[in-house]
Amino acid sequence: MGKCIDLTGQKFGRLTVVERDTSADIGHGKHAKWKCICECGGEISVSRQSLRSGYTKSCGCLNQEKRISTRLIDETGNRYGRLVVLWREDGEKGKRGYWVCRCDCGKVTTVYGTSLRNGSTRSCGCLNDEMKRSRSGPNHPNWNGGTIENEGYILVLQPKYPNANAKGYVLEHRLVMSQHLGRPLEEGETVHHKNGIKYDNRIENLELRTSLHPEGQSVEDMIEFCITYLKRYAPERLQE
Repeated sequence: MGKCIDLTGQKFGRLTVVERDTSADIGHGKHAKWKCICECGGEISVSRQSLRSGYTKSCGCLNQEKRISTRLIDETGNRYGRLVVLWREDGEKGKRGYWVCRCDCGKVTTVYGTSLRNGSTRSCGCLNDEMKRSRSGPNHPNWNGGTIENEGYILVLQPKYPNANAKGYVLEHRLVMSQHLGRPLEEGETVHHKNGIKYDNRIENLELRTSLHPEGQSVEDMIEFCITYLKRYAPERLQE
């Protein structure tokens, strides 16, 4: 039986021997196992023979780096879509590295080399945003004319219309009445469906209503209000 030489504290390549690994021993002498710490922080149990012969020099990170370096393509300065490659960043232990790129829009982003070469990444994300916007509204394949239904009412997409909501939609019955009057509806004006059917927005079925009538006013104030009211809704009646 050969004498086991103590390798504690000795360094072999990137490995530093910590102690004898008796739990993994498969023999004595050159077959004895030793616990080692790699420079990268990894741990490994190695036989004395592998250490002293130089067969094992790391926890495996050295071979991985060699494989990466042999197949690494330098992308610095290359353009892919809207991206220009600036430099490469190494990934954390066990993870792939990536390329730092500047997009034509000015934003800096990181991309894997394979994503650049296969065309799956062509911008920082701004290109996808533009494509989404270009497919909205009438350009979208599911466009139905810009109308939606909400609780029985029909809404029409009219983003520039004065009576539009925050999303650019106008209740169709209000839009029809507004077009009939030749002006946007004013504060306090509502449109009523005569037959109670919310989606029947024929002008014949719509009635303009107002909630401007004051309460508890003097006669003089009411006369003044009536004159103002007639000027707005029936100026031809003032002569009567």
